[in-house]
Amino acid sequence: MEPEATGQGSGCPLDRIPRWPWWRVPLLFGVGFCVIQILVFVARFGFGRLAEIGGGARQWYLGPISGFSLFFVGGAAAGLLIGRLLRTAGTRWQVFLIVASAVATPFAIFGSLVGGLLGPPGVIVYAVAPYLLLAGIPALVRRVWLGVANRLRNGGSCC
Repeated sequence: MEPEATGQGSGCPLDRIPRWPWWRVPLLFGVGFCVIQILVFVARFGFGRLAEIGGGARQWYLGPISGFSLFFVGGAAAGLLIGRLLRTAGTRWQVFLIVASAVATPFAIFGSLVGGLLGPPGVIVYAVAPYLLLAGIPALVRRVWLGVANRLRNGGSCC
């Protein structure tokens, strides 16, 4: 397939594929983090402990809802980062970002669990940090490298 054939209105079969709505990425990450945290909680403590959290029989739902909402915010923040990087990346770079986010996910889950010991900001910060280290910083270095290379190629100076 020729590179020119992928443009708008070129008659390429890829033009008929609907584009992925990128606003779904943070939503999927947030819900995914909540589901994984529920599975980790049930694996560690069982179903019976879920009803004991929160301060009494009438308020059993407050503890899990507040905790899972923090995990949702942490996952959504990570999803915003990955979604933004995916939107601006080329196809080969998108594959790298997807692999990097798959590698970062277990570290982010563990980090958000450990970050819970430091309070609500720890859950969010330690959920986003692995994605930032494994995908965000390489994307920034790549963007700077390509910018400098383009300047030098066009006859400008890099400094």
